[in-house]
Amino acid sequence: MEAKEWAYKIINDFASRAGGSVWLNVSDRGLVAAGLHARVDKPDTIRQGATNVCGIVGFVRNWAQDDPVDFAWLGIQLYETGRGRVGRGQFCGKVVAPSPELKKHPVPQGMDPADWIILASIREAFNSVFKYPDPFIGETLSAINFPSDVVAGFKAAGYVNVTDRTSWNKSVGYDNANDASDKFLQGYRVVLLINARLLNDDKARTQAVVPTSDHWVGLCSEIEINLWWQPGAPVEADRAGVRLKVNSWGDGVSVPNNGDYMLLRTFVNHYYGFVAAKF
Repeated sequence: MEAKEWAYKIINDFASRAGGSVWLNVSDRGLVAAGLHARVDKPDTIRQGATNVCGIVGFVRNWAQDDPVDFAWLGIQLYETGRGRVGRGQFCGKVVAPSPELKKHPVPQGMDPADWIILASIREAFNSVFKYPDPFIGETLSAINFPSDVVAGFKAAGYVNVTDRTSWNKSVGYDNANDASDKFLQGYRVVLLINARLLNDDKARTQAVVPTSDHWVGLCSEIEINLWWQPGAPVEADRAGVRLKVNSWGDGVSVPNNGDYMLLRTFVNHYYGFVAAKF
């Protein structure tokens, strides 16, 4: 039986069982089962809703594709017992045991309950700076996903080849983007760190007041860089073009939106590197 079929089986078994949830605001077993089934079927639909856990989505979306059984089992265990694990076998992984406060928290607006219990629990488990969600500083700040959090998620799940080429507050250039594209073509799962302005053609042409990264997206295609000049000549950012496809907030996004090319200079202004992982 293929991995997806096993995942569907354990989800169906979960749906048919009786028993309540340890989550105060996630009580509908059938709704959670439907959410898990839909995400095993199409991991690209995993969505953070009104939360700021995009880096965790970047990891979980890929993990659900590569290991749908463990992804589904984590959701089931979290619903029924409030305790699960990312990783298995020879990899110790990471124990995921959401706090009493998290299990009482309402499901955020626009978020599927299955996504909430998995993404929020993993975010809390890998928390290295703020309590999540922190009632004093708010969800947006306490949910910040540092590159180390994304790397830790991949490693816990058993990805043994993990590369971190990010710069949190300094944009990176052509060579880094080329490396990200090469990793993607080599079968790595690649997550890009960007400023969200990159996803909107109008905003991409402007600069943030404080230029920095603020969003993670999953790379879904080669980063196609058209240089348009003679081999051996210096890279001319005003002549080179870039286009790619990414996953953001559960949807596919073309960069630029019109499917043509974006100036390399514009892309680099909003690009802060990548994390790549492979089993």
